[in-house]
Amino acid sequence: MSSLFSIVLLAGLAWFWLDTLRVREIAKGLCQQLCRHHGLQWLDSSIAFKRLRVVRNFPSSKQTNASHWQWQLQRTYIFEFSADQEDRQQGTVMMNGMNPVFINIPGYYERVIERPE
Repeated sequence: MSSLFSIVLLAGLAWFWLDTLRVREIAKGLCQQLCRHHGLQWLDSSIAFKRLRVVRNFPSSKQTNASHWQWQLQRTYIFEFSADQEDRQQGTVMMNGMNPVFINIPGYYERVIERPE
């Protein structure tokens, strides 16, 4: 029984690790696109993990029943950018599952993204 538990635990950890890598790549691509769009330099070409939470995903207007709500992992990443190559500023990307829900580039861009219907 303990070997079955170990296998299930290892499979869960492997899924979590692969899922985290996939979400991180999506967030990195988003940071790179936004910095390029606003004429900013994305420093270090990387993002750093800040926080992991479990959150309830809000249902769309068609699904008002609470039984349609789903639990998701919410990951928050930070990244650094520069407008003039002399200062370092910090931006934030928040992802629910694989979907961005909040993006902040102070002084340039801030958006709360609504989930599509």
